[in-house]
Amino acid sequence: MRESLNVRDHLGRQIFMPVKLGGFLLPNEPTITINSKKNIIETALAGSTRRGTVKELISIGDWEITIRGIALNTNSTKVYPEDMVHRLNYTYGRNEAIEIESALTNLLGIYRVVIKSVNFPEMTGIQHAQAYEFQCVSDEDFDLVIE
Repeated sequence: MRESLNVRDHLGRQIFMPVKLGGFLLPNEPTITINSKKNIIETALAGSTRRGTVKELISIGDWEITIRGIALNTNSTKVYPEDMVHRLNYTYGRNEAIEIESALTNLLGIYRVVIKSVNFPEMTGIQHAQAYEFQCVSDEDFDLVIE
């Protein structure tokens, strides 16, 4: 089994498929969803008996990545996980492309992302937990050649 599929958190608990975002190990085995779309121009042919459209592949779009998890205060069921929420918000506040490390993103060749949005949904009746969701898009370096 590959090392990147299993790590231990700061409490020694094993985490399957860990996700690091900007060097921060996201808490409690977050889930990750990855999507991409092709940029295609579809053109209908007027007066043609041909059904459908002519497709012209322009490029493959960025990867869209959703990371969902729950920050927990493992020491008390009555204390909100302020430190973790602060760290998650700090990570969101970085206005730059940041490194992402996970077995799935590495397999797909995604090593940097830009965080587009963060969501901290309500957690009615739960004092020691806060759900979070990051919406990210992949980012790659490119070379600009001026001739």
